Amino acid sequence: MALCTFLILILLSVSLAFLSRRGVIASDINQILVASRKFGSFLFFFVTVGEIYGIGTMIGVPGAVYSRGSSYILWFLGYILLAYPVGYFMNPRVWRIGKIGDASTTSDWFEWRFASKWLGLLVAFLSILFLLPWAQMQFAGLSIILRYLGIQINPVAAVVAASIIAFTYVGLSGIKGSAYVAILKDILMIAAILVGGVTAVMKMPGGLEAIYRTAYVKFPSYLTVVAVPIDKNVTFLISTILFQAVGFYSWPSIMQYVFSAKSERTIRHNQCIMPLYMLMYIFLVTAAFFTLVTVPGLKNPDDAFMGMIVRNVPGWLVGIVAAGGALTCMLVLADVSLAVGGIVSRNIIGMFKPGMSSSSLVRWTRGSTALFLAISVWLTIFFPRLLLGLINIAYFGITQIFPGIVATILWKRAHKWGIAAGMIVGVFCVFLFNTINIVTFGINKGLVSVVINTIVMVVVSLICSPDATSMERFMLTVKSDRRSSSEVVAVR
Repeated sequence: MALCTFLILILLSVSLAFLSRRGVIASDINQILVASRKFGSFLFFFVTVGEIYGIGTMIGVPGAVYSRGSSYILWFLGYILLAYPVGYFMNPRVWRIGKIGDASTTSDWFEWRFASKWLGLLVAFLSILFLLPWAQMQFAGLSIILRYLGIQINPVAAVVAASIIAFTYVGLSGIKGSAYVAILKDILMIAAILVGGVTAVMKMPGGLEAIYRTAYVKFPSYLTVVAVPIDKNVTFLISTILFQAVGFYSWPSIMQYVFSAKSERTIRHNQCIMPLYMLMYIFLVTAAFFTLVTVPGLKNPDDAFMGMIVRNVPGWLVGIVAAGGALTCMLVLADVSLAVGGIVSRNIIGMFKPGMSSSSLVRWTRGSTALFLAISVWLTIFFPRLLLGLINIAYFGITQIFPGIVATILWKRAHKWGIAAGMIVGVFCVFLFNTINIVTFGINKGLVSVVINTIVMVVVSLICSPDATSMERFMLTVKSDRRSSSEVVAVR
């Protein structure tokens, strides 16, 4: 029954991808990559949270709580909640520059602002490098889901099938297909998490209070948020929260979603309501502690949530939960591959073949999307350890784009050579810190790299002569900002 329900929901998601083709001009690259900047609050909300709340939400969070306790909760909730205010102030400005410069990718955005194709190429290279391991993580999460369905399927066949379905989501109508599937995915994911939390309370004699009381008696350290005396662990925790909060919206796929919004108001509206999504973590954490007190000693903590579901709910509900998890994996995989496809077509191929028609760009985007998925499958099958090692530094690396984003928005004197030098030095520091044991006094090494990046960027920008085109474009966005502000005041 579980397998039957699972397959029906997966087929429904593919049907939604086909349905999304209505009204889409297949040869229009702007519709494929950013939906012609027409997503209102409803679709923009789902396409954004579809990327933010991935397999790490359903599998990773309960697994980490099961193995590490409350400190992990503080870190996870802390950095996401702090990231939303960053997005509230930063993303409308990112959208405005993107609209003026007709940007569909992060590389487009930098390229237009600084009139530099080489800076766009550098950002493109870094984006692809650090998005590859993110794709592999989705395959790893999917394998956990399929194992609990009892499907005896060759791992290679499962990975290939998942990549084909992911390509279908975005290959037919681009980001609009992703948005349609995200609606189903979020409904199923929220349903799965609610089922997990409610089941835990119902199955535990004494209910919710008994779960946490028993956890405190058996594992008191798991409910201790901050150890006493305060030491470098707390420094690392706070610096990690700060680092990941500022880097949250640096991901190329998320910036592409920002470009798809209908207006700045749409973005701000969603930034205000997205924190409400965090209410579901109450149910996730409850399910994790229930598994901890009832089935201690799991060899793989990532089995905490799905294992609890399989043991305690009917088969058809297991199928719904598994479908929600699988859609989460495949949707993020689709979004990442579409972002890479757009970067390759517009910023790599487009650099060496300028003036391509929109239909040619669409063909290159689809081809690049498929190629990225194929490479991800190949690396996952033959070099899984290589990508697992890169996952640990992917967030560190991609966040090195953040100082350049802030400087692009706020600093008139920001220079293309300063932005490029800061990114290169920051990424070098990321690899250096993860190769050699360098003492950073308990501060997150990614944050240290961002600080060094920023210093280099500022120094080089001040040394270089001001670029007239770059400064002119900065002033154009400032004037647009003033017009937008006056319009908001007039509406009010």
